[in-house]
Amino acid sequence: MEQRQAERARSDLQADLARADRILGLPEVQAALQAVEEAERDRVFCRHGFGHLMDVARAAWILTLEEGRDLPKDLVYASALLHDLGRADQYRDGTPHDLAGADLARRLLPRAGFSEEETEAAVLAIRGHRRKTTEDDVRLPASETVGSSKDAGPSKIVGTPETAGPTNNVGATETGGGPEAEPGPLSRDLSSVLRRADKLTRPCLRCPASADCHWPEEKKNRALTL
Repeated sequence: MEQRQAERARSDLQADLARADRILGLPEVQAALQAVEEAERDRVFCRHGFGHLMDVARAAWILTLEEGRDLPKDLVYASALLHDLGRADQYRDGTPHDLAGADLARRLLPRAGFSEEETEAAVLAIRGHRRKTTEDDVRLPASETVGSSKDAGPSKIVGTPETAGPTNNVGATETGGGPEAEPGPLSRDLSSVLRRADKLTRPCLRCPASADCHWPEEKKNRALTL
């Protein structure tokens, strides 16, 4: 009886993440993940491979549950799994990784069964995960298109502190002009938990390179948060 219950529970958990699992299995995702991990092999500061992506996914889900937000679990996980994969493009040609990641999400999420609304929420969350805004202020200029910010400067150099390089200020995603598009509840909630999870999972508390990191001291995680 206990074994059957455990198997049923495992099956239910897998069903909750079925679409996210499809995303992880896509060749484009595996190729981008490999490219990021290879580029960061000698990086002494925060890395952005599979471990980081899963940390962010789990932290974002914890925030979702603790705050009572109405978000599909597999959408939270899929967004987290994709949010830093644009670094493959950033390391290759300088495209800001938030824009490249959003473009990847727009192309791949429908193939895994995500609706148009869910896809747009993930695109907005990934594009905004580097923004310095209040918790739920995730509005982006309506005129801003994915991939439009290649002039935001060269990519961060592998092995340099997290805030080093001209792309700290996010380029057009931070300052783009034009009328603002008002996001719905799904977009606001997903953007909020993804952005904060990305910051809260930084291992500053035990990071051997913390003293050399240019990330502001007041933003470093010096105590357990979640």
